[in-house]
Amino acid sequence: MDYKNHIETVIKNLEALVKKMADSREEIAENHIEKASESLNYIEVELQKLAGEVARLRFQIEKRD
Repeated sequence: MDYKNHIETVIKNLEALVKKMADSREEIAENHIEKASESLNYIEVELQKLAGEVARLRFQIEKRD
């Protein structure tokens, strides 16, 4: 497995979620609460997926060493 590519993908996904979070803040500021809520729910699910990916990657790296 190419850990470097996997880590780069995780970082890109995190960067995208950070941008989406900033967009959600703007939605809240503009009083688009329902849209912001949907965005935040999406972000939560994606962060949970990423947490799983990071845990799996960490396990594989530790197992390898």
